Amino acid sequence: MAPYESLYRILIDSAGLQDTPALPEVDPVGVDRNNLETEKWSVEATKREACTRIVQRLPDQLGEVAAALRAAQASLVNVAAVWDSPTGPQRGKMTWISTPAGLLTHEEQQRGLRIRHELDAEHPGWMWLRLIDRLPRANDLQYWQREGETDGA
Repeated sequence: MAPYESLYRILIDSAGLQDTPALPEVDPVGVDRNNLETEKWSVEATKREACTRIVQRLPDQLGEVAAALRAAQASLVNVAAVWDSPTGPQRGKMTWISTPAGLLTHEEQQRGLRIRHELDAEHPGWMWLRLIDRLPRANDLQYWQREGETDGA
């Protein structure tokens, strides 16, 4: 197995990406950020409460996702990375809800002085591309290698 191939498999497995159906295109829905806290999703009762509140905001076109949320057949996934790059410290993060019926991605939209938290239906392929986009690039890896060689000299 090639190094990159194994890296991608690890990333897919650790991020919990699964083969889910593509969801219809809908407008993003506003949600309370508190319903996307990891602590709430780690306890079954508070997870069900958070899921119920999210379902109330979903459009009818996402009925199968809503049913999965009502049954608490969902996972909250947070991926975060911090790294040094040639231009200084970088940070990438992503949060989404994974259900057997599809994926909902969390976005933060700046609205004046406030931030609006939204969930949007996401195609699994696009989710993968967005995840890769938030991780270190080839030039970052080259930078680390040069830094390592300098430290070892």
